[in-house]
Amino acid sequence: SRPSPTVPPPRPPPAPRPTPVRALLVEDDPAVARVVARALAEDGYAVDATASGDEAAGWAAARAYDVALVDLALPDR
Repeated sequence: SRPSPTVPPPRPPPAPRPTPVRALLVEDDPAVARVVARALAEDGYAVDATASGDEAAGWAAARAYDVALVDLALPDR
């Protein structure tokens, strides 16, 4: 007698993706901003980047950020 074929159980649905950490990057040096933003994005962060402290203040007032990386020597602050 032949054994009956086994049917694998159905796969569970994929786990929900965690909400990415929202990061505000404020850096006036474009080269530094690109490197930092890319590194954060590669690690799964949702990055908003600006060179303006005034613009960053407006964004922070309008959106919830989990972390902010701010250049301490911005020309407009």
